[in-house]
Amino acid sequence: PSTSVLNAIPYYYQQLFIGKHSFRLSEFRGRTRELAEGDKALSWWRQGVSGAIIITGEPLSGKTFLSEMIAKRAGLENIIRIDPPVAGSVKERDLIRVLANITGGGQKESDPLGLVETQSAIIFNDIELWWERSEVKNEAIERLKGLILEYGRKHLFILNSSKFAYNFMNTTCDLEERVLSNITIGPVEPQVLKEIVMGRHKAGGMQLIIDGQTDEAIPDRKIKKLISDLLDSSKGNLGVAMHQWLAGIEKCDHGAIEMKLKEAPDFPDLNEKDKFLLLAQLVVHKHLSVARIRRIFGLKDRNEAAKMIDLLIRSKVIQELMGTTYKLNPYTSGSLVQKLNKLKLIG
Repeated sequence: PSTSVLNAIPYYYQQLFIGKHSFRLSEFRGRTRELAEGDKALSWWRQGVSGAIIITGEPLSGKTFLSEMIAKRAGLENIIRIDPPVAGSVKERDLIRVLANITGGGQKESDPLGLVETQSAIIFNDIELWWERSEVKNEAIERLKGLILEYGRKHLFILNSSKFAYNFMNTTCDLEERVLSNITIGPVEPQVLKEIVMGRHKAGGMQLIIDGQTDEAIPDRKIKKLISDLLDSSKGNLGVAMHQWLAGIEKCDHGAIEMKLKEAPDFPDLNEKDKFLLLAQLVVHKHLSVARIRRIFGLKDRNEAAKMIDLLIRSKVIQELMGTTYKLNPYTSGSLVQKLNKLKLIG
């Protein structure tokens, strides 16, 4: 969406679609299969089978939400959440430091979870940021594997990752040997998408205008067409659909939004293969710093990476996170993932 339109949309309304929400099971619809797989894995774990539950899916598909739901269904007294550094790190010492800060377990390399006495669910979000597809040694992932082996019967480990990163991770780190169950998030059904999107819109208290018609006057066929277009463009990825809903707002004024979904961008400026290769690595790694880009591509000249990044920022397909770290633009990431899949640049 344009900056002026986005600024006009009330913050509360935006957060209903793209903000972090409290994890209420009543809002988690259309995931019967995924939750059933999670319950089966929990049953195995309660019987003493050691290993982690891994949640995989495309960017914005709801991996963190599903991780939280499975942790709550485990019924344990304590849930510990481990988030990686924004810029990522493959260093074991950084993993130990993050664990120490969250658990209070001290920075003893031999026993970073030693002081966590209460049986807990431990969620490791975005584990792809603890890994790198380059020549460096992936110390953090190896240490995580060791922790799962040592504590996998006492604590419930729940990991989440991009499915693209997880496929590559297994070729270099064999994480699968420590996995109890791999739950892949699938697309949502049309009715579920409609209920969630329209439910959040109504909760936002804004009037909806389509082709000059307002709310109750809008024919049901137009709402169905809107949801159908949203489902088709997002391929059932709920997070992508939420961003595309906001991107489809052409005007926001006097408590009303005028909606017209936009066609997927064709990324016209990105006709050089190396730009798409960089974007593919961003899909896989989630965040990339200039230093990581240089290692992954074997670039000796820092300016080479900077030039590639500059073009992608101007094309509005990536965004700066902090300093020299970058991520995909969430408003175009869904279309980009589809294009990269067609180009067979991500698996």
